[in-house]
Amino acid sequence: MRTAALLTGGFVLSNVSACKKSESQGPSRRGVAAKPLDSEGRPQPSDQDRCAMCAMRVADHPEWIGAIELDDGTTFYFCSVRCTLGSALRAPEFLKSEASHIRRTRVPDYLVKDRWIDADSALFVVDSDVKGPMGLELVPVGRQDDADVVVRRHGGRVVRRAEVTIDLLRDLKARSAAPK
Repeated sequence: MRTAALLTGGFVLSNVSACKKSESQGPSRRGVAAKPLDSEGRPQPSDQDRCAMCAMRVADHPEWIGAIELDDGTTFYFCSVRCTLGSALRAPEFLKSEASHIRRTRVPDYLVKDRWIDADSALFVVDSDVKGPMGLELVPVGRQDDADVVVRRHGGRVVRRAEVTIDLLRDLKARSAAPK
């Protein structure tokens, strides 16, 4: 009887300490990448990585993968530029972290395959006819000349990161979902 009580007591204590450990880790973070960005700042998605915003498999959309890296090294991958910037603007909801803890945000250069650029220095073409995994997309490029090429080919206008707002993203989403 005494052995059973000790075993039961040990079981209860181990469960209590497990609960305390998970509580101290904070809320669950959907979409944490299996691998961090490489030394060049390029995403390294695995087949299991899911977009932290919409849960789509990011490896299915390699030309649109975006990434957010937090100060602690935690990295999130996204299926599209829209999901990447939307998550950055709503960091507490999608990253379970304040925006001030974002170390860097990387987006693919639309005109240069396998090149990722910092979103803060990128130019984005909006209101073009370019569609990504989520529909109408923000088209990131690294230089003004490249932005001019995208506008000539696909229409739209050029904005900087600071001009990308929740309202702009909502408008793109609404127009993507609108019947044609």
